[in-house]
Amino acid sequence: TLCNHPHGTISKSFERHSLVVCKACKFCYTAPWPTPDELSAWYGDAYNDKMKRHYGNTPLPDTHFIAKRASQQAAFIREAISDSGVPAPMRVIAEGGAGWGRLLREFAFDDDAAGRELHMFEYDEDALYYARDVECGGTAAKLNLHAFCDCAPGKELAAGSCDLILSSHVLE
Repeated sequence: TLCNHPHGTISKSFERHSLVVCKACKFCYTAPWPTPDELSAWYGDAYNDKMKRHYGNTPLPDTHFIAKRASQQAAFIREAISDSGVPAPMRVIAEGGAGWGRLLREFAFDDDAAGRELHMFEYDEDALYYARDVECGGTAAKLNLHAFCDCAPGKELAAGSCDLILSSHVLE
C-alpha cells in the first residue's frame, strides 16, 4: 500500500484479484497488482484505440469487464460512504484520471443525479468527449470536462468544494 501498512481487508473480489482496503489509512488497491498482460486483456482495443472509443455511439454493455468493474467500484464507494456517516447525497464529485468516464457514469444516472455536478479530469481529450457524448450523454447531472493540460489559473476547483474525489486505476 502507499502507507506501507501490511494489513488490509478484502472487500470485493473479481477473477483472481481483490479490492483491498488498508486498515490504517483506508486506501483501496487491487491485489495482486495486475500484470501488463492482464491490463492489456482487460482494456484491450476498447481502451487504447482512440478511434473505436471516440466514435462508438453507445455506452459499453453492462456485461463488459470495465462496466462490471465500475459498477462494483461505485457500489463499494456508496457502501463506504454510508458506513462513514458522510452526509448524502453527494452533490459535487470529481474524478482524476477518469479515462472514458465509465465510473462517473455510475454517478451520472443514479437516483441523486439531478442537481449533481460531476468534474472529469483526463489527459486524453478524445476520452473527455466520449464521456460527455456517450457514457454520460443525457445525464441530469452537470458534467464538467477538464483536460489536465489545461491548468490555467481560475479553472481549478476551490479547496473543499467536492463531496467526493475519485482517482481510480491511475497507479497501475
